[in-house]
Amino acid sequence: MALESRRLIFSQEELISAALDYCHHDRIALPDAEIERVEFVPDEVPSLILSYRVSCPMEPDQVVLSGEQLIDAIARFCKRKEIPLPQSAKKRVQCEDGEFVLQFEMSHRIQCAKVAAIS
Repeated sequence: MALESRRLIFSQEELISAALDYCHHDRIALPDAEIERVEFVPDEVPSLILSYRVSCPMEPDQVVLSGEQLIDAIARFCKRKEIPLPQSAKKRVQCEDGEFVLQFEMSHRIQCAKVAAIS
């Protein structure tokens, strides 16, 4: 069995663009303020936290997207930018050296002719 692995690395600007587009598309309320901080939480269940600089303490100051929401957001971003993605691959998100990474892993069954064992 062959294992194929693919990694897409996104800038913080691309990640924010994907997250905001996802929120607008799925009608997730966003504060009417500037983003102050972006934090990727690499727990067992990863998440992205967008923190806003709000003027009123009664207004929500954070938007949290789960790992699955992030994958959906990045997939939508890639589709918009015409970046092909494997549909049947196992997907996960992670942060490496300050960069956001979407990792794909696919297993391929390959038929091989029977050959003598190598000694």
